[in-house]
Amino acid sequence: MVQHFRSAIGAMCGILQLVSGGASAETTRSSYATIDVPGAVVTFAQNINNGGEIAGIFESTDNDLHAFVRSTDGMIVPVDGPNAVVTFPGDINNKGVMVGGYSGANQVMHGYLRTADGKLTTIDAPGAGTGGDQGTNPASLTQKAVIAGYEIDKNNVNHGIICRNSRHCAVFDAPDAGTGSGQGTVAFSINDSDEITGYYIDSGNVQHGFLRTANGDFVEFDAPTAASTEPFRLNNSGAITGFWFDSATVEHGFVRSPDGTIASFDDNKAGSGYGQGTQGSAINGSGEIAGFALDSKSIFHGFVRSRSGAIKTFEAPGAGKTPYYQGTQASDVNDKGIVVGWYYDDNGYAHGFVRTP
Repeated sequence: MVQHFRSAIGAMCGILQLVSGGASAETTRSSYATIDVPGAVVTFAQNINNGGEIAGIFESTDNDLHAFVRSTDGMIVPVDGPNAVVTFPGDINNKGVMVGGYSGANQVMHGYLRTADGKLTTIDAPGAGTGGDQGTNPASLTQKAVIAGYEIDKNNVNHGIICRNSRHCAVFDAPDAGTGSGQGTVAFSINDSDEITGYYIDSGNVQHGFLRTANGDFVEFDAPTAASTEPFRLNNSGAITGFWFDSATVEHGFVRSPDGTIASFDDNKAGSGYGQGTQGSAINGSGEIAGFALDSKSIFHGFVRSRSGAIKTFEAPGAGKTPYYQGTQASDVNDKGIVVGWYYDDNGYAHGFVRTP
């Protein structure tokens, strides 16, 4: 659920290329710190900025979900929207400004922007629906706090949004996005050039990736042989990472270079069964990708992929090794190569972690 808060070949440029990536276990020492919000049932570390501040989400004993910000000295501050029962993070920039979303008992989603001093402003995009599971979902922001995300309208159609500040949001749609319920455009990531990536679902309910340029032009794309494509993050060079499903519903990671070339990669521990495989979660300024693989026993393994394509698999200390759905998931990597994510222990409880190379 958390990864969906954040946690898909029309005008594509360049040559599409499949490259199989290998993986090796971690052999050099990295330091790990576990992140548990005091009193929380489970804790997920989701985003990290270049200064080391971390945004995440935790579940309290009353089953409500809360966002949090963890400072570099380890202090954790909960973040809640007004009268919220669910508050989640979308992103945190290098100035400590955070975006995300929240909902109350009526399950209508509202976006928020939180400044570094803790001031929270609600964001409701024009046309956002007011029914359950409808509303506004900010997902990413630039260093100047330009926000990208998506809204769900009254007909349950998704539309991308870009907000120059919390009160001025514009709605956009990929050219081939469908207009039926559950279809439309979902924006996940924006870089400092105001380029946006995400996916759209067409009228046949097939998912494709897109890149929206700063002037509003679209490049729609698919990974080679993909049944569906889901971009997650792009960096300031315009490189994009995410994952795609093949016809057997196996996941494969991908990186799309700024010239449009797509390289697919797989962690060696990735399984080849239904719903298993490799997912790219984030890409930093130097082109390092963090993500995770789900193996043949449905155990998660974190990885970091270098710009050259070498994949290093790692396990957070305390991660469970028992089927099913234990292990390590990497969610974000900053420009210093510091990775955050979460691991499921032997009892199936989630804990955040930060990995310093």
